[in-house]
Amino acid sequence: MARLTGGMFLVRLRVEVIRGLSNPLHPSQKLIMEWKTREESHQGSSNGKIHVKEYVPKQSQTRLDPKQINDLVVAYQSGNTIKELAVQFQIYHTTVSKILERRGVPKRYRPLAPEQIEYAIKAYQAGSSSKMIGDLLGVDASTIWRTLRREGVNMRDCHGRDVTRSNR
Repeated sequence: MARLTGGMFLVRLRVEVIRGLSNPLHPSQKLIMEWKTREESHQGSSNGKIHVKEYVPKQSQTRLDPKQINDLVVAYQSGNTIKELAVQFQIYHTTVSKILERRGVPKRYRPLAPEQIEYAIKAYQAGSSSKMIGDLLGVDASTIWRTLRREGVNMRDCHGRDVTRSNR
């Protein structure tokens, strides 16, 4: 804990407030840090010193314990998707992927069913984006994009212009 006199306290407070405004820690955290000051009571009497409680940012990561990691692996192997597990364990989907990779769990590739491919082709040719189709079918937009290309569909760029295979 830092022990500062009155003038030093004000300088330190100003520096810390400016640092907080210049380099915000996280959008959800307060920009201006709370400083608690109190007089130190030593056996019931005050000696005039001011104490500043140092700000320690809280870690925004969620760390899973070994049991939770085992539960995650079992849930994935029983059919849950990476995105479902990310929501369930309150972690990012890439963290789920990395945990599975570290554990040597092979990832599932879920190809589209023939009727889903047919729907995707019709919807894309009608003007829907691969993102919109992916959201409807519960897969990533890149899965839709690859499937449509594999099926020989003329693809569009983000501006709606036809893209040839040689460009991609």
